[in-house]
Amino acid sequence: MLDFKSRVNGFDKIIAAEPSPRSFKKLCENTKDTENIIYHNKYISDHTGTIEISSGKGRGTSSVKKGITVECDTADNLTTNIKVTFLKADVEGEEIKMISGASRIIAEDCPKMQIACYHKNDDLWTIPEAVLSINKNYDVYMRHFPYLPAWDTLFYFIPKINYGPPR
Repeated sequence: MLDFKSRVNGFDKIIAAEPSPRSFKKLCENTKDTENIIYHNKYISDHTGTIEISSGKGRGTSSVKKGITVECDTADNLTTNIKVTFLKADVEGEEIKMISGASRIIAEDCPKMQIACYHKNDDLWTIPEAVLSINKNYDVYMRHFPYLPAWDTLFYFIPKINYGPPR
């Protein structure tokens, strides 16, 4: 989030979700001087209710059979009556579920998106298939960021520019 803030000016609102109580506290502390943030201490997926997540993993928080119970919601529910222009997701292997829970946003708002694709082997094809089955109006790019102590491989979904009918 801090990197985003340093590079992007002119956003109206940021909706930030983090399920881990420890990481949520850090998120709030690190962004306390930023205006227009709506915070949600929730797990983002394809349904509402509760879910068990691993505790104490920090950046590696994921769903488990036995862990701490947190609220779960969809991106569509958290953005009712808000036009989403950018969606960033690194949900520790639950990206397909998150995409399903963001289907209204993807279909209607066609935001630019940055979605992690390194948690599961089949992320390389299932993530683009999931997004493009909702809205075909995207060009898809991938970038790998090597850095220590970890690394990221990310998909970028950029809305295609419609110049009108061919001449």
